[in-house]
Amino acid sequence: AGPVLTYIADLRGVALDISGGDLIAEGIPASPALGAALEDTLRAKLDGDIGGREQELAHALRVARGEAE
Repeated sequence: AGPVLTYIADLRGVALDISGGDLIAEGIPASPALGAALEDTLRAKLDGDIGGREQELAHALRVARGEAE
C-alpha cells in the first residue's frame, strides 16, 4: 500500500502512552523542549523504533534533557 493508505490503515490512531505531565513529574520544566520531546517520541513510535510506556518515557526524557543522538 502507498504511504497515504498505510497512514489511514495503521497510523492514524497512534498516540503516545505518556504526556507532558509525565515529563513534568520527572523534573522537566514546561517549555518548548517538552513539546519537542513529545513530538520526537511520537515520530519514533510511528517509525517503530520504540513501543510501550517505559520506552516512550525514557526516549522523551533523553530528548528533553538534550541527551538524544
